Order: sequence, then C-alpha cells, then structure tokens
Amino acid sequence: MKERRVIRNFLENEIMCYRENKAKLEELRNEIIESGPLPDDSGIRSGIGNPTASKAERLTSTRYLVELERRITAISKVVKDIEVNQPEKRRLLEMRFFTHPRRFTDYGVYRSLNISRRTYYRWVNEIIAEVGQEMGLM
Repeated sequence: MKERRVIRNFLENEIMCYRENKAKLEELRNEIIESGPLPDDSGIRSGIGNPTASKAERLTSTRYLVELERRITAISKVVKDIEVNQPEKRRLLEMRFFTHPRRFTDYGVYRSLNISRRTYYRWVNEIIAEVGQEMGLM
C-alpha cells in the first residue's frame, strides 16, 4: 500500500513539473547541440573527428535525458488525449496541475469547474492513472 502512495506522489509531482521539465529538456538538448566538440572529437587519436555524431550519441545515450524524455512523452500523450477527447477535464488539468498547482485549493478547483467533489477526485485519479500507465508504473 505504501508503494502505491509513493508511485502516486511521484506521478503527481511529474505532472506538476511537466512544463518545467519540458523546458529543461529543450535547454539541455540545445546545450549539447550548441556545444563545441568533445576532446575525443579532436581528431588526434582516431583521425578526423565527427562532432555531429558525437553530439547525436550524447543526445540519445545520456541516461538523464532519455529518462526525462520518456516521462515528458508519456505525460504529453495523456495531455493531448485529454485536450482532444476529454475537454471537460482540460480545465481541471490546467488548474490542478499546471497553473501554479497550489494557487487553487481542491475545493476552489471543483467549485470553479462546477463539478462535485467526487467527480473532481475521480478525474484527478484517472489522470494520474493514465500517466502511470503510459510510464509503465501502474
């Protein structure tokens, strides 16, 4: 039971940090792309270096980048599905997770959306579960 709570808290935090992490991923990618060649690319050891191939390898093999991209992709898929197929949840997603998540209380969110408390928590749980399924955690 404790493990489920930890996973849920992790997923909730990932959703709340989605936009920040998306920006961080782009920033890290740009740093790698715009960086100069690595010492291995100097051509001293193995003839002519290939800085482009080296950068591509760093973009696809850096564990942190790969994991961050996997999380962002999973959340993006759920967000896109909600925006297209479940427009009634879109505002909840925005207010609860993206727009300064602690700016609104749960009560304030479901009152402004004109939905019941039960519906609110059901939708929140569904969003978290969908993200968990996309990430392979639930």
